[in-house]
Amino acid sequence: MRWLLASFIVLGLGVSSSYAAYSKNSNTDVGSARVFGGGGSAWMQDKIKDTQFSPDPKVDSWMWAVRTGYEYMNANDIFFRAEGFWRGGKAESGDKAFSTFDVNGSTINVKGQFDAYVHNYGANGRVGYMWDFGQEQQFAFAPYTGIGYYGQRASFKEGSFTKEDADGDFLASEGGQWQARSWYVPVGVYLQYVMNEKLCVGLFAEAQFSFGNYIWEKFQTGTEPDGTTPKFAEASSNGKNEVNWRAELPITWQLTYRWDLQLSPYYQYSTVTSKKADNLGFGKNTFSDAGVFFELGVKF
Repeated sequence: MRWLLASFIVLGLGVSSSYAAYSKNSNTDVGSARVFGGGGSAWMQDKIKDTQFSPDPKVDSWMWAVRTGYEYMNANDIFFRAEGFWRGGKAESGDKAFSTFDVNGSTINVKGQFDAYVHNYGANGRVGYMWDFGQEQQFAFAPYTGIGYYGQRASFKEGSFTKEDADGDFLASEGGQWQARSWYVPVGVYLQYVMNEKLCVGLFAEAQFSFGNYIWEKFQTGTEPDGTTPKFAEASSNGKNEVNWRAELPITWQLTYRWDLQLSPYYQYSTVTSKKADNLGFGKNTFSDAGVFFELGVKF
């Protein structure tokens, strides 16, 4: 499947580059193809439901991000955009008390926090057709679809939780790992308003129909007979197909005919739900994701 996405992007790059070669503006020698790249920051909150923890944990993440991509946008012509990104940072839930279950099904109380290093990564390609309208053709509209891939990982810090006991508190967790990945088909629209020769405002609004979802996790479930060596268990599950949502507002300042700076705030709402429950923590993860990218672009 990854080769399918790579082939889709390479094909789009070739087609769009060919169009760009024949769409040069004779006055500025600048086409409609654009390469961009830059960095940014993001905040993401994960609300974890339907697990053995009560109350439901909320994990906040602050991450740095990088993104690069290629796009071809020309009025009354093919619309194409491909991009890839990576971001990473720290996630924590705050110091709280939870009730949960041990391996024997008995209720126990633990206190501490979800403290983890997280990183996300992904790539997507979108293709559609763009029309312009308005008295001066300052507006543009492009419905599109495509394919995308998204993955995320969390490595939980050792010693995150302690168990409350009559003889005193003792270590209850030596950490763990959680991973999820999915494919999706974006269906959306791109709107554009060219305010003047220097400033342009756009809007991506899309629904993402996920499929091929997969979840894997590994957490401590107890100790070995010696009472000190941690015992880990791992499990995997297919995820339910979901409909997620994303909006992005690229604001572009044209430095020259060829070079530009772009500020792109965005918000995404997504859900990862396991098809089965277990005593490790499979459940429903609901992500609220907001951030901004600062990117430099060049047209050719």
